[in-house]
Amino acid sequence: SPGTAGPGTASLGEIATPPINGSNLQGLTRASALQLAAEAGVPVRIEPIPREALYVADELFFTGTATEVMPIASLDRIAIGNGRRGPITERIQQRYQDIIHGRSEDVYGWMSLRGGGV
Repeated sequence: SPGTAGPGTASLGEIATPPINGSNLQGLTRASALQLAAEAGVPVRIEPIPREALYVADELFFTGTATEVMPIASLDRIAIGNGRRGPITERIQQRYQDIIHGRSEDVYGWMSLRGGGV
């Protein structure tokens, strides 16, 4: 899986993401994106994703500390879906951005200091 927390694919109204293993990390951003998918009523399957499935997905996105939630327009010069951010990625990306930038209430406590931080 590329990236620090790996890709998500969206096809037929649901998200697939690979299980946590040696090639991707259980990242906070990945966990947040999965929470937001559940909030939006988007089913999530956690399963190995063969490379071929990435090429035919309606949408692809990365999650990670630096990328946050980032759509993937093409893979190996092959357009994913229509080559633009898809509706599921857009919804999760926008909701994530709204929470971390204070435009929406942080109902998950993501922005709260924990462990006696400064």
